[in-house]
Amino acid sequence: TNPMAVNDPSEIPSISLDVHKDGNLIETIMLENRAVFKIRGQSPESQNTGEPGVVSLLHESISECHAVFVVDKTDGVVLIDLASQHGTFVNGKKLEANFPTKVAQKGDIVTFGASTRQYHVKIDYNRMLAAQERALKQL
Repeated sequence: TNPMAVNDPSEIPSISLDVHKDGNLIETIMLENRAVFKIRGQSPESQNTGEPGVVSLLHESISECHAVFVVDKTDGVVLIDLASQHGTFVNGKKLEANFPTKVAQKGDIVTFGASTRQYHVKIDYNRMLAAQERALKQL
């Protein structure tokens, strides 16, 4: 585990990924109550295990161990490409492998591999900010 990751669920921001394909919103994926979410590929033959903290995306260019969203105490939400074969992109720019990239609170568009699906990121930091305020009051 990352020593800078937020571990208390009451302090973790909500992350929503609005999934767009061909310009249309097709679903929203909620990432909540965990400090780490793994993004992995899923072939049509494999089953989505529903494993907590794992988001399985159906596309042949998305690696089995593709990327990870991490809630960091200092930087907020970061996205890390795990040296995937076809890359992870934020606003069209390919991420450097194994290097944390801060994700904007609203407006960043993430793509994985060669998939045409776009994941519009929205982050609600209210719980994290409230926890920080409580901690400051205790000082």
